[in-house]
Amino acid sequence: MYSPKQRFRLFRHPAFTGGGGGGGGNVTYTYSWIDQSGATVTNYLNLEADGTFTTILNTRQTDTNGEEGAYISSNDGATWTRKATGITWLTGIYTIDVAIARDDSNIMYIANRGTPGSDYIWRSTNRGESWTAVGQAKLWTSVSCSANGSNVVATELTTSNVWVSYDRGSNWTQKSSSPGSGAWFLSSMSDDGTFMIVTPTSGSNIQISSNSGSNWSAVTFAPSSRTIYKPISSSNGQISMVNVLNNAPRISRDYGVTWEDVTDVSTGFTYNTLAMSRSGKVIAYATSNSYIFVSQDEGVTWSPQTDAGIRTWRGIAMDGSGSKIIAGVAAGRVWFGSGTPI
Repeated sequence: MYSPKQRFRLFRHPAFTGGGGGGGGNVTYTYSWIDQSGATVTNYLNLEADGTFTTILNTRQTDTNGEEGAYISSNDGATWTRKATGITWLTGIYTIDVAIARDDSNIMYIANRGTPGSDYIWRSTNRGESWTAVGQAKLWTSVSCSANGSNVVATELTTSNVWVSYDRGSNWTQKSSSPGSGAWFLSSMSDDGTFMIVTPTSGSNIQISSNSGSNWSAVTFAPSSRTIYKPISSSNGQISMVNVLNNAPRISRDYGVTWEDVTDVSTGFTYNTLAMSRSGKVIAYATSNSYIFVSQDEGVTWSPQTDAGIRTWRGIAMDGSGSKIIAGVAAGRVWFGSGTPI
């Protein structure tokens, strides 16, 4: 059995990378990409998928008629069905987050910063057919859930606190206070709901819990203050990665204890453009005006997906195995990629 350091050295070997190792351009694996130009939903900013890719959820966007709502696709993004028509959405593009239970696509959540009466966590238990407001009315900014949908973590701007639910959002408990400057903004959760990450709007520290949100600890995420966006985690929380505005994304392979830059990808404007397989082995990342980059070795080496082109990527989702990826652009097109993880 190889130690972690030995294993990462092996991943950099030409036998694994198809070249000299390290540089994203040396990696030979690519995905086959399809332009789903017939899809009618625009601005794919909050893409999430269940573990089998049978359900893809997209929200806060408009279709060709200007209708806002939640949209669901069951055919790799080729067509979308509008749901959640009773929720009022706040005008703007960075106002909500979504989550799907990986093992039960009936369970979905929307964190909404909408107008009064709609600014709740919204829950569906029937695959988006109907939605129920749960929790308190706040300026919610993110929501993440466990694989079965029972454990939920959410962040909000009203009091800058972190809230956790253990019963599918029926009851909520405040678990972590304001970071001091800015506010807790985005979140991620492991499959069993024990490992959680929340990131602030800016700073050099993030908060991590390893006991289902009962206790939280500050972790030095970067050597200096950064504008931090979406975190993602593997099924057990060991592998985590976080988007950073106009800087290299950061990755951890030890449950968030230590972090390092990912240097083989483009940097720039980024938001929800991160996705990860359940094992943490396969990761997809993109920014505005760049390629989609895919790693199949826990973020050690990266391959630009040139067939999908350089575009203004706004959202990415992935199935549990890392064999399917969907990515959306601000101009209203969605791309579906399929491949075989090595």
